Amino acid sequence: MKTIDILGIIDQLEMQITNTKKVPLSRRGMVDMDSMLALILELKRSLPKEVGDAVKTLRQRDAILSEAIKEANRITEQAQRDADLKIRETSIIKGAEIQATRIIMEAEEKTRRLLQEAERQATERVAGADKYAANVLYQLEEQLNGLLSTARRGIESLERNQDTDE
Repeated sequence: MKTIDILGIIDQLEMQITNTKKVPLSRRGMVDMDSMLALILELKRSLPKEVGDAVKTLRQRDAILSEAIKEANRITEQAQRDADLKIRETSIIKGAEIQATRIIMEAEEKTRRLLQEAERQATERVAGADKYAANVLYQLEEQLNGLLSTARRGIESLERNQDTDE
């Protein structure tokens, strides 16, 4: 379930409670509206933490990838500088070209390994964050369904009482 859907359900529940016919001279129907509204507000406040955790994990993944790319670029640039220097310093150009190619290939291989490892770690973190967020949202959905059911029963009870009073 998406965050927007949950907030929509919370808003609907809040509207139903707010529009519930009240017992004369009180702020109560079959449910305590203040405590229900407080619970809804608490749920709204707690939701962004889990979503924030998922965003934080994505940012961490992006930071890891960014660092790996920077490291790969640094290694590649250093390898290129090393290769250029070795070519200038040696009288055997062919040997220098072979060595430069080897250094670049090693740098590219190391870059590839770093990127694969960073991607693997990021994927694991995102999967863990997604699983955690899904579990939290399923629990929240169950709580909201229970609250909605309680509110509906209260409304139905009030309506039955009003029907019998009339």
